[in-house]
Amino acid sequence: MIRALPFFVATTMMIAWGLMPAAFVALGVGFGFR
Repeated sequence: MIRALPFFVATTMMIAWGLMPAAFVALGVGFGFR
């Protein structure tokens, strides 16, 4: 389990970096309509 931790962290970071632009776009659209 300890050996899989770095892989889990790397996967989480990749997912976070992939979702961050989408979150910013959603925020921009939300504030744009508001």
